[in-house]
Amino acid sequence: MAATAVVLPQAMAFGVALLVPAGIDPASGALAGLIGAASLSLCSGLSGGTPGLISAPTGPTLVLQAGVVAALAGNGLDTAGVLTGMALVILLTGVFQALIGLSGGGRLIKYIPYPVVAGFMTGSAILMVLSQIDPLSGEGYTTAWSGWRWVVPVTAAFTYACMSLVPRWLPMVPGTIAGLIGGTLLFQLLVQLGPAAVPGPWVIGTLPGLESVHVGLETAAIRELPLRIILLSSLALAVLASLDTLLTSVIA
Repeated sequence: MAATAVVLPQAMAFGVALLVPAGIDPASGALAGLIGAASLSLCSGLSGGTPGLISAPTGPTLVLQAGVVAALAGNGLDTAGVLTGMALVILLTGVFQALIGLSGGGRLIKYIPYPVVAGFMTGSAILMVLSQIDPLSGEGYTTAWSGWRWVVPVTAAFTYACMSLVPRWLPMVPGTIAGLIGGTLLFQLLVQLGPAAVPGPWVIGTLPGLESVHVGLETAAIRELPLRIILLSSLALAVLASLDTLLTSVIA
């Protein structure tokens, strides 16, 4: 239950961050993140693996996938083309990961020194922080909220404080859950005191129903895809995801 409470909100955030730049509305991006996380955990659980290891979207893979979305959009693809390209990248990533596993490539993890791992994870974290500077500025506010832009950074800071401090007082409560609950309650309290309806960019919105779910793979669009970007991105993502998983498995 604790893992679910951590993974699902994180998956929603990753879905929004990844798909909104591709032209998808935030609510649909959040739903895609939820479905992706649930599917990933089901598949990994049924296939077995390291005891104690829970599969979930990760920051480093998000950074790389966001780069893929930007590269595909930069090649003039529309939203359908970008989604088809991403679906193909994920599919090929799985194939490459299977080949890495069958070839025994996972054993190479013992040659990667700790400073490389620390630099790699720190670099991913810095990139994620930089990507959040604009949202933290309170962008998207309306005229009525021009004097209330502080709501966004204050909520973010309070969420971080809850994540850091609550586990010290209540060790049984995971920091991520404390941050989600505390930050959400504070935000809802502040917007109730605000001058008008909450600006659209500040909220995810209502998740669409399951009847709206469909596979975004359009075979007709595959001919228009830049195959070089697809193949290189798939290989890079396979290596990155495998490395990330192996490091977590070693810890577990």
